[in-house]
Amino acid sequence: MVNSRWFLSLFLILWLLPVCVWATAVSPLPLSASRTVLSLGESLTLRLELDADEAEALDLRPLERDFTLGGRRQSTEMRLENGQLSRRQRLELQLWPKRAGLLEIPALCQGKRCSAALPIEVSEQPQENSAAEVLLEVEPLPAQVPQQAQLLYRVRLLSRVPLLQARLSEPQPEGVECRLVPLGDERRFELQREGWRYEVIERGYALFPQQAGLLRLPPLVLEAQVAGAEPTAIDPLDPFAGLTAARPGRLLRRQTPALQVEVTAPVAGPGSWLPAQGVRLEDDWQQAAPLLRVGEPASRTLVLRVAGLPADQLPELLLGEMPGTRLYADQPQRSELAGPQGLSAVLEQQLALVPTVAGPLVVPEIRLPWWDVATQQWREAVVPALSLTVAPAAEPTATLAAPPPEASKGVSGPTAAAVEDAAPAPPQIVEPATDQAARQTAAMAAAASPTTVTAAQMHLWRMLALFCAAGWLLTLVMVVLRRRRGARPQPAAVAEQTRPALLRQQVLTAARRNDARASRQALQRWAQSLFPTGPAPLERLLEEGSAALRQASAELDRALYAPSATDWEGQALLNAVRDWQAPAAERPQHELLPPLYPPRPASPPSPRR
Repeated sequence: MVNSRWFLSLFLILWLLPVCVWATAVSPLPLSASRTVLSLGESLTLRLELDADEAEALDLRPLERDFTLGGRRQSTEMRLENGQLSRRQRLELQLWPKRAGLLEIPALCQGKRCSAALPIEVSEQPQENSAAEVLLEVEPLPAQVPQQAQLLYRVRLLSRVPLLQARLSEPQPEGVECRLVPLGDERRFELQREGWRYEVIERGYALFPQQAGLLRLPPLVLEAQVAGAEPTAIDPLDPFAGLTAARPGRLLRRQTPALQVEVTAPVAGPGSWLPAQGVRLEDDWQQAAPLLRVGEPASRTLVLRVAGLPADQLPELLLGEMPGTRLYADQPQRSELAGPQGLSAVLEQQLALVPTVAGPLVVPEIRLPWWDVATQQWREAVVPALSLTVAPAAEPTATLAAPPPEASKGVSGPTAAAVEDAAPAPPQIVEPATDQAARQTAAMAAAASPTTVTAAQMHLWRMLALFCAAGWLLTLVMVVLRRRRGARPQPAAVAEQTRPALLRQQVLTAARRNDARASRQALQRWAQSLFPTGPAPLERLLEEGSAALRQASAELDRALYAPSATDWEGQALLNAVRDWQAPAAERPQHELLPPLYPPRPASPPSPRR
């Protein structure tokens, strides 16, 4: 009987010995949590101590079933125990519970070592009321919004405690293609709510869905650290408790509810789809009508202001036909402004209008259909029509300079015929009476003042007088030599011929200086002198002129009125005007002059010897 008991005890000892050895050799993985009871929206810190010498990595995938992994910290510690060097790795994980209820941190394994499961109790998130320290709110959205229309999305963070390292996620629209535009910088202000004062941070976004469908807006997540929170109790058996307790506050997490909006298709209407909150058309000619004159450009500015759309969605303005004018449009300038009420855009269109025919001119109205998102109906922005009068081209202000009295006395009859052959002199501008009176007064004052003339000044004046006398004598000799080359027409014919020739010379002079505006005005006056009875003298001049003249006039117009102005070279106009000849039917008989060198009669052949 004794032997049987002895054999049974020996058998049990031998059977339990391997189990005890295995249990001693494989120790569990140390695991602890900073909190085991918390609310939904709060976080806990999970601490583990790992063996850094083992190659197996820790598998954290079981945690993702009930928790969201946040921040992660790790450090390595080296120890010398019983003459052996060991390394320990400390790992801290920040966990956010996904749901309320009794959750469990499952066993985590590294190689053969596993931790024990740890229960966690999570209560429902408290209702956001006046007692809440931190609130995260979002404004309600409409159930429907038209395609490409503006959808305002505002989120507010209310806090009555200081926050450290707060981070708020950005909206990520889903479902349909959507354009997201931040509405400027975030706004900061304070408000009172049921006796509590909150510091508010507001962010605004403008969303523009580009296609019909269901627009989904996932929740926005706030992760922050509350400053001034009480430190957690220190567990003497927890090697990481001191690190967590020394932190300045606790972590919290808030999120907004998920939202969705139905995007409707465009509504058929009288024009292109333009959904907006307000549209206004402005025209500077409506406030002050311009004074129009043939050949002179007049600038016009149209401004389109739209509330609730970005600048790149604004259409260009369609202008009606205006016979008797030339219209040059610049590239429209677009700009947009973001404010608390959303996005507003401006389109500015610069125009240059050049009348070509005198008389009444009707500027047609401009209509722009748009969809009113507030009233859900089509509306129109209108610029009324204008009735204006175009004045004829301005008469030239230059007059011919009268010849000196001495020259008129010394030159007689045929000498004046040289005026026709010589190039006309540049015109002298007649000064107003006020300017002449001012000059006379200055001259009288200068004459009355005492002056001292030196010998050098007297010598200079003598030389100038001799030079002028020599020039006059040379001119007299040239006139006498040319008197034999042809007979002078009648004085009336000379005046009739000199005026177009003088204005033509003004065109050539302005073209030599590469002065585009002066050339355009001189060309208009020259055409008016050639065709004084026609309705559009410049148009008639270009029709009867050469192709080179028409090409030069077109280049001149582009240089003056085109959107991208360039330097104008007047050589082409200079050559075309210089080569221009009036048709024989239009030229008076006195312009058909005899040849300067008439052909001599052929001499009879000499008799042969």
